[in-house]
Amino acid sequence: NFMAGRRLEGWARHLPSFGYDSLVLTRYYDPKERNSHDFYASSRPTRTLKERWIESDGVIYTRFTQGTWSKLSLPGKVRGLAHYVWPDPDHSMWYRHCSDYLNASGFRPDIIVGSYCPPAMFLIAKKLGRRFGVPWVADYRDTWIETVDRGLTTRLKYWLQRRHLQSAAGITGASEGVVEAVRTQLFPLVKPMRVIYNGAEPFDN
Repeated sequence: NFMAGRRLEGWARHLPSFGYDSLVLTRYYDPKERNSHDFYASSRPTRTLKERWIESDGVIYTRFTQGTWSKLSLPGKVRGLAHYVWPDPDHSMWYRHCSDYLNASGFRPDIIVGSYCPPAMFLIAKKLGRRFGVPWVADYRDTWIETVDRGLTTRLKYWLQRRHLQSAAGITGASEGVVEAVRTQLFPLVKPMRVIYNGAEPFDN
């Protein structure tokens, strides 16, 4: 994802000083889309990457395949609900590209971190954690559920979020506000939570 991938790239620059060798897996964006503000670019397939993946400064950029679901003509509410129930129709196929790289590289992690958004990143982190027999952590760059009412739809979303995070070893957030919001939404499910702030990177224009 655009910003979640960049957040973890920032982590990777600091983790070696704490004794960790880190590997960041993210999808490859065609250059025009990576540097745009097009929200829907994240669900489109990779077009300009010919290899299965490329490596740059310790970050692995893989191919991205668009699922058949994305091409179906469905009402917005049906499509929106699917993003909560999972697998995320736009991103669930990315697990295969992550697995392909890990099979070829032989990299064996001690812990998996999945950074939201979209929610499917947590599902992929969970699957990778199960595959390697290691804990996984859910990182919230921002909150998944923005609503704070107690309506039926909101309570359904809260229940789905608790179900998805049941197996997470812990949760991190980009600010105190994000951590507190997630803590409230997950109650009565309790998980260890910590704040890891976003840094500021210089950029052109």
